[in-house]
Amino acid sequence: MQRRATTAYRLPLYPWQVEAIFHGLKQAKCRVVWGLKEAAQAHLPSSTDPDFYISKWIPQAALLQDSTLECVVASKPIVAIPFFGDQPENANLLVGAGAGEYIGKVPAGGMDMNPYKEGDFTAKTVATAVAKIMANPDYTKAVAKMAKSSRASGGAEAAAQQIEWAARFGTCQLHYPLKRTNPLSGLLLAAAGFAALVGYRLVRK
Repeated sequence: MQRRATTAYRLPLYPWQVEAIFHGLKQAKCRVVWGLKEAAQAHLPSSTDPDFYISKWIPQAALLQDSTLECVVASKPIVAIPFFGDQPENANLLVGAGAGEYIGKVPAGGMDMNPYKEGDFTAKTVATAVAKIMANPDYTKAVAKMAKSSRASGGAEAAAQQIEWAARFGTCQLHYPLKRTNPLSGLLLAAAGFAALVGYRLVRK
């Protein structure tokens, strides 16, 4: 079976990052669909490799389901490249749950939108992470378990009801400390919020 990988980046990537990802996926022997901005495409080692489909725009939600929650819902394990905001925490939850691997060394973060320094990940670390996930079905089983848990939200009507209650009575009753004994807890709360937004839109149509 031909192994496939999908990649999508909204942030500008440094030339060394484009090269490391390209060579790493090539070493992992994947066929790749890659959403990459035109400016970054200038740094590709090859723009005609038959194993790579590269475009400045990919219908990500419909085709790739590439965001953290969309990947979980689609039961797709992740090679995580967290940049900023909630991405490091989401990546930590996924890796801790056995549903993903890091692309390499993950920097501390901070205010820099792209905090990685050359050498934090390489073609070798990319290939190792991708090959590890492709070869081990336990990653898919782990993310499928997360997907099953995330669907236990009561559906669109229950999500819309929660929004109505929050609008009427506020959200102070929802503020409580999370116990980090369960690596799914934070991600599932985020999934519940995502489900609520989707549910609200569906019910209001």
